Amino acid sequence: MGKPVLIDDQDCDIDLPCPVDEQYITERGPIPESQQTSPLLATIHVVRSIGQLTRTLRSATISTATLETFELHFNTCLATFPSQFHPRTDQDLDPRSLAPVIYLQNARLLLHRHNISPFCPDIVRSSAMDYCVSTALDTANILARCMRNYPNANALPPGPAGNNDPRALFASGAGSLLCTHIWRCTLLLLFRQEFAGALACVQALASIGDVRTVNAACGRYLSFFLRRLLSRLRRSDGIDLERDEEMMAYVSGDMQGASDGSWVWHGSETGSQLEAMSPMRSTPVSGGHPAQHERDTEWEGWEWIEKTVQELFTEQRQRAYAQRDTPMGGQSRQEVPTTSGSTLAPELATSDSDRRSSSAHSRMTIASII
Repeated sequence: MGKPVLIDDQDCDIDLPCPVDEQYITERGPIPESQQTSPLLATIHVVRSIGQLTRTLRSATISTATLETFELHFNTCLATFPSQFHPRTDQDLDPRSLAPVIYLQNARLLLHRHNISPFCPDIVRSSAMDYCVSTALDTANILARCMRNYPNANALPPGPAGNNDPRALFASGAGSLLCTHIWRCTLLLLFRQEFAGALACVQALASIGDVRTVNAACGRYLSFFLRRLLSRLRRSDGIDLERDEEMMAYVSGDMQGASDGSWVWHGSETGSQLEAMSPMRSTPVSGGHPAQHERDTEWEGWEWIEKTVQELFTEQRQRAYAQRDTPMGGQSRQEVPTTSGSTLAPELATSDSDRRSSSAHSRMTIASII
């Protein structure tokens, strides 16, 4: 079978579905009486942007104007999804219906992750990391709503073995894209010490287990990354991981999977040029792929990963409580209000609307993408 080729819009003369008609698209049964739409039209708009996104990712850096144009398009796509797919709602979500919104989340993450490379200035890298973590937190919230034992879980159609447990249903519908997207989100959340969100992602991956071969590889890499992270955190609580080029290379994950376009391999087959290319490096990168030394060894398993992340989250929460109760200048520290609709811990409830909002006055137009 040959390599799949994306179809160009200019090669098609078939009109897209209209939103007014989309409510009548159903898998089976009578036409619904409600005005609820399906995610089909939103998915089409997301997929149509993949070709331009792929071409954009070939550049060393992505300009602010291009980022804003994509963000405007992705936000428009998100607005057409049914309400239960929106990242910051608290509605229940069938674990088997994740694919459409994950396409969007994955595209958004790949877009912003591209600018965490050393080819970009510090301020651009930091902003890219902020967007990536915000997207990862949204994904974690979606996963948490899929994995919880909500009251109407018994109303869901049973899974392959007659099992309607949310975790079993989630595992049965998980594909490679979902596994790799959650893996990328987990790396970013661990890196930024967003342990509540990371725990939700780890629990989702653990429920998939070895059902997908790629998921086992994700688990092995997470085990490697987590041990490297623990070694950094033990040195100092105030460590700036974004100035540790070794950890930045590790958190980039599959961005370093090929010599074409990755920065670890830039200029050599072993990555030896990284030090000369990036003057802010603080730690040498061990040669080869980050996890190549772990490839042929046993790893701790999902139970150890979940337990370790849970312990990190518990320690973080205890420190936050201690700081809150410690008088500052004679006054108790005020507790920061959180969003009431969050399904995760308070750390995930903080939204970053300024960073996620896209400028409507971008000099580019959606037509330049599609």
